[in-house]
Amino acid sequence: MKRNRTGLGPALGESLHSFIFRVLNRIGHSDFSTVLTSGGWGSKPSIPLSTYKEFEGFSRHELLKVFEESYSCEPINGVLRSHFRNFIPSDKNGSNGRLLFRDVFCPEKEKHYAGQPMIVKYCINCIFRQIERNGFAFFTVTWNENIWCEIHSKPLQGFGWGLPLNCVVKAVKQVLKGETPSHSRELTEHDDRNVGRPKPTPIILKFAPCAKTALINDLIAKEYYPNNYIELVDYGFLTTQGRQVLSKWRFREYMTSNQNSVIEEAIEQNYEEIMECLINKMKLVNVKYIDEKVQSDDRWLLKNKDLICGKCAITQNISFEECSASQLIYLPAGLWAITKFSQSKNNICDRNMKKLSEDLPYYQAQAIDSILTRLEYEAIFLS
Repeated sequence: MKRNRTGLGPALGESLHSFIFRVLNRIGHSDFSTVLTSGGWGSKPSIPLSTYKEFEGFSRHELLKVFEESYSCEPINGVLRSHFRNFIPSDKNGSNGRLLFRDVFCPEKEKHYAGQPMIVKYCINCIFRQIERNGFAFFTVTWNENIWCEIHSKPLQGFGWGLPLNCVVKAVKQVLKGETPSHSRELTEHDDRNVGRPKPTPIILKFAPCAKTALINDLIAKEYYPNNYIELVDYGFLTTQGRQVLSKWRFREYMTSNQNSVIEEAIEQNYEEIMECLINKMKLVNVKYIDEKVQSDDRWLLKNKDLICGKCAITQNISFEECSASQLIYLPAGLWAITKFSQSKNNICDRNMKKLSEDLPYYQAQAIDSILTRLEYEAIFLS
């Protein structure tokens, strides 16, 4: 671990904004435009390029922890996604709006923008307690998500609301000294933007794509039908066997193309069966993200115990966006490895079934039109 040259690391439970601001303030940096903006904290904070060496003195594990506590919580589909979505871009064009670790602590150019404004929230009683116990104060990450202090059971104080940047900087410094800014007021329910939303929590265990596929196959074998699944209705243009084949194919197509929602619903409604499948068909593996910028701690990944991770790089196009273990997979040298083992996901049977499924409504409509036309002619003739 590197020696902490700045002498003051992230406090327990401190927010990313607070940590960056305190370090900049302590080293005498006067430009806070990468962490604050007019109206409060910035939604995409980062360190100034000129202070990179100062932050390099902190261990990468410390920086990673304070970053993930603020920006790596996923209330939606969290367990079904990769551990490392906030480490690498999702595509060549960028991060699709996500804040990445390297954007915060490894800037490539100087900037003076911190994103959209966020209200600065605090509890003055907690600030007094921090100063008394630690000798300094900081803003906690829980204050960003709440309007109520869980320790003192009272509303938080807040400021921002269109304040110019210099006033916001002054107010933040006042709070860290244990003072109440003149622009501050008590927050109400109208200031809570998280009403009705689940509170984000860190997720330690994740599902690999192969684990999701195994779960889906198990649900298909047990004929688990989701609540919003709609079956195809035909008008007798297929044989009984043809209807069964088409029905099963459409059911499998729906289940595989809606894996996340199907698994979430199944966990809620069939928890015991899901747990039985996990115990019998899955195993836990340790994964870790490593690159030139950061090294994560160990994370747990649930995967199919019958599959070998090394073959995924050959038969599948797996990225960190989908699987936390993809960095551990190495492709053998030579194009022969790709051509020899690569397999098409859509075989000839699936392609024909898809064509039949798409053509069937057309032929049914044509048949119905011809029947209606014949009935009209009969009605005219009989009249």
